[in-house]
Amino acid sequence: MVNIKTDDIRRFKTTDRAHADLFNAVLEDLISNDNELSKSRTTTIVEALATKWEGSSIFKQRIDIPNIKESDTPIVSHKIEDNMTDASTIKAMWKAYSCLDKIVVYDGYIELICYRKKPNRSFYLAVKEV
Repeated sequence: MVNIKTDDIRRFKTTDRAHADLFNAVLEDLISNDNELSKSRTTTIVEALATKWEGSSIFKQRIDIPNIKESDTPIVSHKIEDNMTDASTIKAMWKAYSCLDKIVVYDGYIELICYRKKPNRSFYLAVKEV
């Protein structure tokens, strides 16, 4: 991620107009920084399906998230559907979510890992890319 403080941006002079290489370098840094800031506001809702877990002692599931990068450190949380109000369903979803022990980030997808127990029902995750 490119971090630019506004105080660090070199002020352009009228003589710089002919120096596109100087302008373009700073502009590219600003665009890159803006892209990173925009990305940090992206939250993707994904479903961990009960039928998609693979393994017999360690359970894994791959979930595609097209824009995520291995270098990202996403914020991941349990997500309950907006219209969900049934207490027993919510409790069951939390129980399934509690089986999740680790999330590994790769380019284009995340891998959910459960070491202790395989979730017996599907649940949703909110993945904020940062």
